[in-house]
Amino acid sequence: MKFADLEFTDDGTPKSVEFGDVYFSQGKGITETQYVFIEQNDLPKRFAALADYDHFTIAETGFGTGLNFLIAWKNFLEQAPPKARLTFVSCEKFPLTPEHLKQAHQHWPELETLAQQLRQQYPPALEGFHLLEFDNVHLLLMFEDAAQGLGELTASVDAWFLDGFAPSKNPDMWSSDLFKHMTRLSHTDTTFATFTA
Repeated sequence: MKFADLEFTDDGTPKSVEFGDVYFSQGKGITETQYVFIEQNDLPKRFAALADYDHFTIAETGFGTGLNFLIAWKNFLEQAPPKARLTFVSCEKFPLTPEHLKQAHQHWPELETLAQQLRQQYPPALEGFHLLEFDNVHLLLMFEDAAQGLGELTASVDAWFLDGFAPSKNPDMWSSDLFKHMTRLSHTDTTFATFTA
C-alpha cells in the first residue's frame, strides 16, 4: 500500500503533497483537536459519566498523524473511571511512514509518553485492520479507503471524528457511501464533529 507523500513546511508542519493540505494548523494542532472533536462531542463530560466496565467507541475518517487519537486517549485517561474501556476506530488510506510519524509528534512534547507507545505498536503499511492495545484503550487502525473499511465494520459508535482533508481536495472521503455506513454504525445518542463544512 502507498505511504502518504509528505512535505514539511518551514515550521515543520506536515503537508500532503497529493491533497495540497496540511494535517493541522501551524502550532495549533492540539487546540484544534480539543475544541473541534473533543469539546464538540462533549467527550470530557461523557467520559466522566461512564461507570467501571462501560465501553465507549469513537470512529474517525482520517488517522493522519494520530493526533486526534492521542488527544482522545489523554482525555479518556484523565476523565473516565479506571476500569472503563475506549475503542478508537480510524481509517487511513495513505498512512505516514514511522519516520514521518515521529517527526510530526515532535510538535507535542506533552503527548510524547502516549505517542511513543503508539509508535512502538504502529503497524506496517499493509492493507486491512490492525488492532493496537494499550491496556483499557484499543485502537483499531484500518489501512484502506474509509467507506470500504467502515463497510466491513460491525460496531456501535458513540462519537464520530470526521477529519479527512477538505471535500474540495479529497471528495472521496465525503461520499454518500461513507455517510450510509455512519448511519448504520450509529445509535440515537451518537454525536459527530468535523473541522470541515
